[in-house]
Formats: sequence, C-alpha cells, structure tokens
Amino acid sequence: MFYDFPHHIQVRYAHIFDEKENMLRVAQSNNLYKVGGFPSYIVKGMWDRYGFIDTSGNEIIAANYLFANDFSEGLALVETISFQNYFIDKTGQQVINLHGYDRAYSFCQGLACVVKGTKYGFIDKTGKLAIPLSFDHVFGRFEYQFNDAGNIAAAVNQKYGIIDTNGRFIIQPDYDIPRYTYDDTPGAIYINLYKSDKQLSLDKQANIIAEK
Repeated sequence: MFYDFPHHIQVRYAHIFDEKENMLRVAQSNNLYKVGGFPSYIVKGMWDRYGFIDTSGNEIIAANYLFANDFSEGLALVETISFQNYFIDKTGQQVINLHGYDRAYSFCQGLACVVKGTKYGFIDKTGKLAIPLSFDHVFGRFEYQFNDAGNIAAAVNQKYGIIDTNGRFIIQPDYDIPRYTYDDTPGAIYINLYKSDKQLSLDKQANIIAEK
C-alpha cells in the first residue's frame, strides 16, 4: 500500500508504507516512476536503497539498505549492501544478527518468525530461539505473525493446528488447510481448519465456535 507524501517531504523518497511508531520506511532513488497525482511515486530500478524518516521528513536512518521492513515493536528487519540480515532499533543499531537463518519476518507479541531450510520457528528480542525450528510451516493472518491473542496456525507432518506463544499446540495438528476470515467482530469466526469433509471454526482466541 502506498501513502501520499506530506508536501514538504522531498520526492527523492518513495515507498512510504506505514506511520506506526512515528517512523516511515522509504526508498531513495534517482529513478522514480510517477504513479498518480502529486506526490505519489514508486521506485523504478535496481540500485534503490531503503531507510527511515520521521513524519516531518527528517532522515532518521540513512537509506543504505537493500531492503527494509516497517518497524514493529521497536525493531525493523533490514538487509545490508553486503546481503546480511539484521533487526535494527530506531537508532539504526544492529541488535539481532540473523546469520544462520534463511528468512525472517517482523516481530509481533515479542516473537519473530525465522526459517532455516524447510523448518520454521520463532526468536525473541534478544535473538534467542524461543520456539524451536520444528514446524513445516506457520501461517498467520498477517504474514507469519502471531495475532494479538497470541496464537497462529502451524504445521507438523504437513498437518495444521494452532499454537500459542510458547509453541504448544492448543488445537492439535490434524487439519489440511487453514483459512483466515477478515471479520473482527468479537466472537466471530477468525479461522477455519479443514480436513476432507471436516471443518473446525475458531474465534480469535482459538475457542471452538462450530465443528462440522
């Protein structure tokens, strides 16, 4: 999703994504492609760099990264020009070295999903592996993040259940397909788990609403 720039921010910045935590993720480029009325631009070209500005357009962290995610819970995932991945804090300090992992995703509920080979797990904000790399896949409504009730769909032996932030299954892995809904009404169905002709419907807290 693209956000319009405040008019006082220079148009050498593109890709403003999110204003959470008073930090905006941006990409810097001399090759911008205009996609709408002033001042909406996207980056075009291979040598763009990502950094962060505040909501007034002041550069907080220089645009020196090949890639950057938005800040989440005070940390942002970045890739350096030497292709190393880190979580940085709001001063740009590298606080978690992700060497040894193939992929990582943003923090939520104090945990960030990491992937090594074909296995998924979660690290905490010290970089310690808090939930072992024991899952074939994890699947959240938003990327690979726990929801604010502290649960997420996860698979072992290609079967999905629901785990909590301790990595324990609160719904046993007995299902083939998880599908999230987008109804945030309290008590509404949040996720459906399917197995052949069986369907289990859960609310956001992983309470069973219906079973067919």
